[in-house]
Amino acid sequence: MSDTYKIRIFESELETICDETHGFPDIETGGGLFGLFSHGASPVVMLATRPPDGTLRRAASMSLEPGASTLLERGLWHAFGIQSLGIWHSHHWIGLYEPSGGDLDRTRRYAEGHKRPKYTEILANFEGRRPTGRGGKQPREAPAVRLTPFHYTDATVPVRAGAEFEVIPGDSPIRAALTAFDVPPACAPMLVPGRTGLRRSYRLAASREAAFSLPAAAPEPPAAVAAPPVPDEEEPSTFFDEHILPLLSHIGEGFSVVTTDDSTAPGPVELVIQFDGGDAALFRLDAGWDGRHPVVRSAKIIMGERVKSTWRPRFTKRHDLRAALDWGMKQLRSEAR
Repeated sequence: MSDTYKIRIFESELETICDETHGFPDIETGGGLFGLFSHGASPVVMLATRPPDGTLRRAASMSLEPGASTLLERGLWHAFGIQSLGIWHSHHWIGLYEPSGGDLDRTRRYAEGHKRPKYTEILANFEGRRPTGRGGKQPREAPAVRLTPFHYTDATVPVRAGAEFEVIPGDSPIRAALTAFDVPPACAPMLVPGRTGLRRSYRLAASREAAFSLPAAAPEPPAAVAAPPVPDEEEPSTFFDEHILPLLSHIGEGFSVVTTDDSTAPGPVELVIQFDGGDAALFRLDAGWDGRHPVVRSAKIIMGERVKSTWRPRFTKRHDLRAALDWGMKQLRSEAR
């Protein structure tokens, strides 16, 4: 166990962790870590979340509300192919710079129950002088947050390797891309970004390898996570004819479809919708193929030079082509009145 693992994480996600920790100076708080593992089995953290509503916070413990957390994990897997890497949580002022016995037991149970031996954790601790309350002298600046990564190569034991941060400057592209989705209300509090400019408010630490001996525990039932699609081959020349054209025959009365787009592969599709009264609109779809089904990443109704309406895909569901077309026809009927 001599390897030290690089925990790569975007700067925006460190700012989110730091901001959330500052918001709860006397009790534990935390959230999820989502991303992928590199060829060398090092985690790349693309998203660090806040806790959902209903999370139980105490001075020395924190339990994430499971419903919203599972919903978010399913959505992130479906939309971006990223998965849960572990969690982060704070030890605020309690002076414990290592995971507690309860933390280790939780980690082991998660790894056994979900059959995910690799696990990453980030611990947040305040540094400096603790504020003394209303009657005491307050520090001029918010205390610094010490952030320490821990990486378990086999969390079922658990066995921990050495770990240190490697910060990727700037904002996570996953956090930016989430703004294009219709995120379920239960997940929205988890995705609030941190304040910018907090780089001076945290200190990056490192952890050493370690092995622990814990009593055996019964595994928890695994959470339902969508399995990755099995790629199929789709003839590009049949995409438009087989998947879009049949749906256009059911758009209803009052419209006719005129398209001069001779590209039949997945990609941008522009349909000119002619109203019976003479007006026309452009229905633009960014169509694709997920290995099994035709999908739509986005859709717009354009009249003249103005975008009248924009369709945003549901975060936790397949971006169904029929759903996008039905939405477009509904918008066009509204415009035709």
